[in-house]
Amino acid sequence: MSPDNWDLPLDEPPASGNDVERLKWGWNELDGASAWKVSGPGDGRPYHEEQLEQAWGRKPDPALGDVFGIATITPEAEDRHALVSISAYFGGQVPTAILRWFKDAYPGAEFR
Repeated sequence: MSPDNWDLPLDEPPASGNDVERLKWGWNELDGASAWKVSGPGDGRPYHEEQLEQAWGRKPDPALGDVFGIATITPEAEDRHALVSISAYFGGQVPTAILRWFKDAYPGAEFR
């Protein structure tokens, strides 16, 4: 498969386009929720490892209970509120703390 013809993971949120804001997030029991804006190809940069290693002081590791994911925010339009789509990587569950973080950051938005 060429670099110009690759597929995103199945758990990638479906929203895309120039108006869509993309964020990544990470969570663990000790350090709590962390989220940041990303840009660029694929699921964007900065990568989870580099961002969370800086925030947590260690490399992120799912074996330690760390949970990772991505979110997209489609802006409000005349006929609807902003739409926030949050998903966890590796088929995991989105932690309640992450949902709470996004609800605080995007009040009035619809969530899915």
